[in-house]
Amino acid sequence: MLLGSGDLLIIPCSGGKNGSAKPADFAPGCFSAALPEYLVDTLAKTRETAFRKAGTIINLSSPQIPALSLYTGNPYKVPGFMTGIRNAIRSGADCLIVSGGYGLVRWDEPIRCYQARMSQTASIWRRVLPQMLQEYVRTKRIRRVFVAVSSIYASVLSNVQWPSSVSEIWWAVPHVPYGEGALVKVPRMVGEAVVQLVGPDQVPGAGWFALRDGRQEAEKVAGVVGDKFESWAADWRRCLCGL
Repeated sequence: MLLGSGDLLIIPCSGGKNGSAKPADFAPGCFSAALPEYLVDTLAKTRETAFRKAGTIINLSSPQIPALSLYTGNPYKVPGFMTGIRNAIRSGADCLIVSGGYGLVRWDEPIRCYQARMSQTASIWRRVLPQMLQEYVRTKRIRRVFVAVSSIYASVLSNVQWPSSVSEIWWAVPHVPYGEGALVKVPRMVGEAVVQLVGPDQVPGAGWFALRDGRQEAEKVAGVVGDKFESWAADWRRCLCGL
């Protein structure tokens, strides 16, 4: 399953942000460039709101670095992760990063160093990101979507009304029981799932499932996200009835 033109990979940000600017293969992009004007304004205002939440911070004096180069946390440390994503991009695939502070950014979008956990801002982003992602996918004429994230990030991307042009939606949402090292293990498992997809094998492994396969997949989602996100899984069940 070689990723290329018409494919969109969605991955999480990370707590580690120690990357530096590197020579770019492409001109910088911008997530908002694919959105209608009213959503561009909503995105800007929601980012401001997110960074006003207690415990979040953005360093306005830090250099702007392309998002994929900035993040250095656990998913990005998995061998083959960065190389595989860059190879997929060179083959024509698109890549978005889900961020607790920025919402959604393109892989090549210049952003500043910040700290904002999705657990702090999920209630804000859950209200606006589904529509923004829908518009982005429609504008970019995406045909296949691959999302590899933890359950908190997945909950924020629920209720997307995928355009009819989207033929496949694949998810990897690893789950580790609370108290068993989830904060380290889950991000690493996300990275490993991505490598399955963009590495030498280029196929979704056992951790991936396709939501457009029917209602049974909604039950699978409910199992991986756990009771805390049962309401999100219920939303997916309702959404799948119309697919």
